[in-house]
Amino acid sequence: AVAMRDGYAAGIALIEPLLQQPALRLYQPAHAALGELYLRAGQQEQARQSLQAAMDLASSDAEKRHLQKRLAMLDAGR
Repeated sequence: AVAMRDGYAAGIALIEPLLQQPALRLYQPAHAALGELYLRAGQQEQARQSLQAAMDLASSDAEKRHLQKRLAMLDAGR
């Protein structure tokens, strides 16, 4: 919601520090959200890293497929 209101950089600035906290480092939805914000902000490499981390942490096949599609989209744009 913050990213939609204040811009993608504002959303990124909120999520990045959360992922530095040990309790949230393995929280897959935060990595996925960060990857999407980076993608929308045009920061391809950061998006790739965050989406890959989210995929590595994904527990369901549906999540993995969705994230693989997002990563493939990034790779197609190289």
